[in-house]
Amino acid sequence: MKRTFLYLSVVTALLIAACQSSDNKKQPAVTDNDEDSVIVVGEDTAFSVETIDTFNTLAFSSFAKKRAPDFDWSKFRMTGSWKADSLRTTSFKPSAGFFAAYGKLIKYSPDSAFFIDLDSYSLEVKKDATGRWRGTDLGTDTEISLVNPATQTKERLLFFGPGSSVDDAYWLDKDNLVLIGVQDNGDSTGKAAALWKYNVPEKTFYLYEWKDEAAANKLIHTWRRERLQAALK
Repeated sequence: MKRTFLYLSVVTALLIAACQSSDNKKQPAVTDNDEDSVIVVGEDTAFSVETIDTFNTLAFSSFAKKRAPDFDWSKFRMTGSWKADSLRTTSFKPSAGFFAAYGKLIKYSPDSAFFIDLDSYSLEVKKDATGRWRGTDLGTDTEISLVNPATQTKERLLFFGPGSSVDDAYWLDKDNLVLIGVQDNGDSTGKAAALWKYNVPEKTFYLYEWKDEAAANKLIHTWRRERLQAALK
């Protein structure tokens, strides 16, 4: 009996250790230190089937597949993650007409505690002579902000020049959002279709990319125009 018990104990311990090792390999790690952009890449970095099913319900997905027929969320891979401890934070004091002009474009979290401002930095929205809302580009740069109405503050999540874009945003739940667009990596890989997942409480980014420059060039800035036209009509 003692030998049997000892044998079972050893086997159980080995199985637990093996499972823990497997889990550690599958989970992309995040390094928490003084740096704002420590890149860490894991092994199991594809979207889950459930996540892909969710993304496929977005209007962006249907549009992307028309523009780039090879577009497929299963081709995206996580290329890095970082802790953003020092996001640029400023006060949020909107003009009297801000919500009338941009209300249809901002993306509220499920609990309405935050909203994503995709457009106000680079787009002027106002009524034309016929009383219809129109958007006019203010420049080629893109700033994406996360606004906290209760504290009247906003944090800059991403800022890009004309070589990259953020074309849409979506809340997975009250704590996690995704930003969808194209990133210019500025190296031999060129542009890539990109999705940034951001965890609000943990201030952590996870970057997923599909490194197909031809497809990225077909997608950059295109869905944003469609989204704006649909929202402002």
